[in-house]
Formats: sequence, structure tokens, C-alpha cells
Amino acid sequence: MRKRAFKLLYIIFLFSSSIFLQAQVPQLINYQGNISENNVPLNNTASITFTLFDAETEGTNLWSETQSVTITNGIFNVLLGSVTTFPSDLFSSSGSRFLEVSVNGTSLTPRSQFTSVAYALIAEEVVPNSITGTMIQDGEVGNDDIAEDIISADKINDESGIAFKDSVASIILNPDSYTDLVTVTISVPKSGYIFVSGRGTTRLFGTTSFNGIYMQIADEIGNAESTFSLGSFSFIYMSSFPTVGTYYYDCSVQRVYTVEEGTYTYRLQAQKYLNNGSADVRAPVLTAQYFPTAYGNVSVSSSNSSIITTAPDVIPIQ
Repeated sequence: MRKRAFKLLYIIFLFSSSIFLQAQVPQLINYQGNISENNVPLNNTASITFTLFDAETEGTNLWSETQSVTITNGIFNVLLGSVTTFPSDLFSSSGSRFLEVSVNGTSLTPRSQFTSVAYALIAEEVVPNSITGTMIQDGEVGNDDIAEDIISADKINDESGIAFKDSVASIILNPDSYTDLVTVTISVPKSGYIFVSGRGTTRLFGTTSFNGIYMQIADEIGNAESTFSLGSFSFIYMSSFPTVGTYYYDCSVQRVYTVEEGTYTYRLQAQKYLNNGSADVRAPVLTAQYFPTAYGNVSVSSSNSSIITTAPDVIPIQ
């Protein structure tokens, strides 16, 4: 029997030379070869089997197909994958891929290793967990890139966080120190700003001479940091009153804190101005709202003042 010796030269390239983002990536590989027998180019039809392995020799058969191929002057051209579809993970899983060609039952050696061209097939479906943050250029993902209603509510953390507390109490003030009217505690996940606002109804009574109160927002017990330059400070003062009756005034205050990740407690505090007459604050309210510069979970808690008194019902003097 005459010994048959085949020689194969090959060229591999993608079937589609232009791949558009909106088009499906063709699952075919154009394979072109030049085959000769005893250095004479073939001119006939041959049964050629194409097999992909995970090793240059031996190894595991990952995919195979057989085609009836017309060879002209030694040249043939086929579309790999046109008979047997490529497995979806053929080029996405780890390891190299080697193509073995068999002509009329005779295997040609060595196997040819697939390079990056064939691996372009995985562009149709991104491998799970293969894209990291460093692969996305800063500023390249905008509102137009995110489809409507694509992000569900459970994917958004609790932003912004807000802590709120009010009290129905009337709290008597003294001139010696600040009294906590109401407090709130808020835990924030990242750096940002906390806007704190408070208010209460002030009642001045019991004198015709001067009377008043200081009100402030502070982050310490009895923190005497009130000055007229701070937005956290309010002052109600009357130099005289027509009678010793009861007079009502609304007093409000606000403050902004720059914070890092952590837990913060804020206090709405008030102090009596001097010793004339009496003063209290009714129904104090304190609100702390977090405005993040990053995202995360927010938790809050609050408490009432520990000093509560019951004031008599009175009618304001007009």
C-alpha cells in the first residue's frame, strides 16, 4: 500500500470581520488550509474531521465535527461550528485549545493551538464575575447607560438616614447650666454631613422684668459653646412684660456637622437667662439628617429628656 503523507498549512480567522455591539457574535470560525499529499496539492473531495483538545498531545476531546470538504489546488475553506455547535464554555473556561485535523481518517500532526482570535467568540456573553471595577473607566457609566427600572428598591441602601425625636413634655429650665430637652443618635456608614435642626415652644412667666432663654444644638452634655457667631445658637429675651402672666415664643435652631463613619449623638439644649421669673420649653423636637458622600446602611435611635415636668394650662396675654 502506498504511504500517504499529508502536509497542512492553515489560517484561522473570525467569520465576521466587523462585529457591532448591537449584533450577535457569530458562533463560527473561518478555517482555511493548504493541504498536499507527497508535496502535491490535492484536488478532490475529502472527509475532514476537526477536533478541539485541551492539550497539545492526548488530552480531552472538547468538541468535534466532520465535514465533506472540496479541495482545489490544495486550498480548502470551512466554517468550524457549522455542523456541531461550539459548547458555550469552550473558550471561556481556563486552559489552551488545540485543533487536530484528520483527513480521510489520517490525523495530521502537530495540533495547532488556537490564539486570541477564537476566544473573541465569548464576547457574546461576558463570563460571570470577569469584570472588575478597574476595568471600567471612571465616568464612563452614566444615566443613559442604565435602563429604566433596572435597579430594584432592595438594591439601594437606606439613604439618606434621618433620626427624629419629639416630646410632649414641658421642661423647666435653670440659669446654672444647659438642660437636655431631647436627644437623637444616628450611625452613618461613610463620611458626609449631618444636618441637625431643633425647635420648641418657649414659655416665659412669673416676672414683669427681663426674662429669656438660650437654646442650642450640641454633641456633649452641658456643652456651653453658645456664642452669637454660631448658627447652632438661638436667644429669646424680653426686657419687660406688662404683667407677670405667661408669654409664648417659638424658638428654633439648626446646625451642620462634618462627620466620618461612626455613631453620633446630638442634643437640643436650653438654659434660663438669669434668675428673674421662670421659663420652660414645651414639645421640643430634634431632627438629624445624614447626607452621604458614599453609600451604606444607616441606623438611628433616640431618647427623651430625663427631666420632665407638667406645666399648668395657661392662656397667652395678647
